[in-house]
Amino acid sequence: MKAVLLAVLLALLALLPARTGAEPPPVAQKPDEQIRVFLSKHCQECHSGEKPKGDFSLDKLAPDFDNPANRERWLVVLKRVQAGEMPPKAKPRPAEKDVHALGAWIEAKAGAARAHGRAVLRRLNRVEYQNTVRDLLGIDVDFQEMLPADSSANGFDNSGEALHVSSFLLEKYLEAADTALGLAIANGPQPPVSKKRYSLKDQHQVKSTTENVYRIQDDTVALFSSSPWTAVHIYHFYPPDRGRYRFRISASAIQSGEKPVTYCVSVAGKRMAGKSGLVGYFDAPTGKPNVVEFVEFMEPRTTIHILPYGLTNAQTVHKIGADKYEGPGLAVQFVDIEGPLNETWPPASHRRIFGDREQKPSPVFNNSKRV
Repeated sequence: MKAVLLAVLLALLALLPARTGAEPPPVAQKPDEQIRVFLSKHCQECHSGEKPKGDFSLDKLAPDFDNPANRERWLVVLKRVQAGEMPPKAKPRPAEKDVHALGAWIEAKAGAARAHGRAVLRRLNRVEYQNTVRDLLGIDVDFQEMLPADSSANGFDNSGEALHVSSFLLEKYLEAADTALGLAIANGPQPPVSKKRYSLKDQHQVKSTTENVYRIQDDTVALFSSSPWTAVHIYHFYPPDRGRYRFRISASAIQSGEKPVTYCVSVAGKRMAGKSGLVGYFDAPTGKPNVVEFVEFMEPRTTIHILPYGLTNAQTVHKIGADKYEGPGLAVQFVDIEGPLNETWPPASHRRIFGDREQKPSPVFNNSKRV
């Protein structure tokens, strides 16, 4: 039940007005004493009582600048005073500093009211919602394919006028919230950490290909083509648990003179967002192999693949044969993978929800009785 309530609360986050940085408008207050004295001295005599001159009564002029009509009346007062039309020429003229003080007060109040505006309250768009959930729960989550695309207005997808709400959208946000909680909450014991070394010669692509594009020597495999289908997937690494994994790849350039060979590492397989993602590009030097190390967040049942960058196509290599090919290539000696890496258990995302409560087995029910 608690998880259901949390999912509902997370989904409702999307409907909360997005912060704009503007403060709420202040409560209308009486004019400052200096302004009150100015109006009493120069305006009250003519513009008060039952028949005020020009049908303009100061008694009805409230210092409420959030009211557009009332704000315009104040601006008319300022315009007439600054033009010297008020007070009338027969009356004593106000000091210049007093006129300046009146103008500064009215302009400041009017400007602040305009800044508050009457903007449409908007919900979070899916990117803002994703970032909010990520910050709240401390999880690596991607909602781009789970949530409906946001409409846009004038080229912006965070405009309140375009961010509509429907029953379908609410259902999708509930599903996303439920998924986020499933990722954040640890419902089982800590998964064991595995550490294993893989050779590319044992991978399916190298063993089953009909193209002669790989040169195998002991545990080292040389890749000579940058054709996408020749990328080598580490199929033997197929983790059941999502989490952070440490990768160490040993590689060197061969037959490239003094130039390094660049290779690309990408995540392969269906991720939560339904996409594969680039990890990065790395340089393999000539001579002694170089080991690169990185940590990548992996979804269950995913792996990585390695592909040289900027080399020739597979047809050219196959025509000559990998054993006789004299062009540059990438020699991969091994790939070490360790994980999942959890500094603490339950993970930080779990503790953000439940604090330091101890994990306990859930009750088992049999024939409607607790055992």
